[in-house]
Amino acid sequence: AIGYSQAFDSGLLKYASVGGVYLVSFVTIVVSLWLSLIAYSMLYFYGHFFVRLFRNILNAGKNVQTELFSIDEPPILKNKKYLVIAFVGLWIFLTFLNYSLPLNNSGTNSRKISAEVVALQPNIPMSGLNKAKWLNLRQRHVQLAEDALQKLNVQPTTDNRPPTTVIFPESPMNFMYERDEEFQAFIRNFARKHNVYVLFNSAEPNAKNANFYNSAIMVNPQGEKIGQYDKIHLVPFGEYAPVPSAVEQFVPTLVGNFQYGENYDLFPFGEARGGIMICYESHFASLSREFVKRGADVLIEMTNDGYLGNTPVLRQHLANAVFRAVETNRPVLRVTNVGVTAYVNERGEVFDAAQPYTEDTRVWTISKSDGKQTVYVRYGEWFAWLCSILSLVLLSICFWNRKNLTTNEHR
Repeated sequence: AIGYSQAFDSGLLKYASVGGVYLVSFVTIVVSLWLSLIAYSMLYFYGHFFVRLFRNILNAGKNVQTELFSIDEPPILKNKKYLVIAFVGLWIFLTFLNYSLPLNNSGTNSRKISAEVVALQPNIPMSGLNKAKWLNLRQRHVQLAEDALQKLNVQPTTDNRPPTTVIFPESPMNFMYERDEEFQAFIRNFARKHNVYVLFNSAEPNAKNANFYNSAIMVNPQGEKIGQYDKIHLVPFGEYAPVPSAVEQFVPTLVGNFQYGENYDLFPFGEARGGIMICYESHFASLSREFVKRGADVLIEMTNDGYLGNTPVLRQHLANAVFRAVETNRPVLRVTNVGVTAYVNERGEVFDAAQPYTEDTRVWTISKSDGKQTVYVRYGEWFAWLCSILSLVLLSICFWNRKNLTTNEHR
């Protein structure tokens, strides 16, 4: 959507809390149209003016002079009264929105901290992994986490600190928690040793068939699995083949043939609760809306953009998180393999971003929200539907008038 162009440093971003990215797209187009019409009118007038002035200079002494200011209106402005009515109406609507919109919360500084989060950006390469490299990189996860935990001064006997969660991003390491007892022991020992929760990405089997889910798993400080979210929005041709099951085997995918998740499971972060978006899911505003409607105080995005290379797509993916934060009035914590790992607050401001394609860690806090829901969370894509309905009505009117005009011409 065009609205994503306004994700960074734009006064239009706040409209997302009312009508989502489509309202921001609409406002962007309207403002651009206004500026274009002004520029077009000026170019039309001054272009004709200087052409006539040049002709008069060439025809000097021939008594053939052209009136400089008798310039017809541009064709596009022939029905200017309708344009004026439309633009004045839109200006009043946007002005009302601008001054009536309450600003989203600017952060959690004034609230009690419910949990601390250690976010890892391990910068795992996308290819060339063998068993030895895999084990070394897994241990590197531990080293990064332990360095960050030392800064927090987390001790197993500490009772007055909020709980801490270490988050591993989605990565090409392809953890399989349920099927890998050695990995279970690895996570369990790490959680117990450091008295932390661990949230990580894993391929988890469906108990009903041989398929797998792309899942997020949470383990508590006792080493027990306490939560699982299965990715609901899969990547077409990356995680599943969007074709009939009869020809599925003939259409290859890049990663595997995963199964859709169905449940909007929330994870505990102290007194707060969080919804998980796995990679591509940050594109779907309906998912973050549903999480918040079910009580999410924060949104966690676990993603691996290593497939994309060091390209502008990294920033474009970050723009999705910015909109999800503003739409829902909830912070988004992006935990990525190669970048951009960052904290996005409720106003869409990006803080503490890690440099892409570097090893890094970030420590953030999570607080329980005030529970308020934005217009967008409550009513979803109402603006997009309204525009669709109005467009159909206008097209129907035009078709009806054209039909009547044709009928009258044949009489």
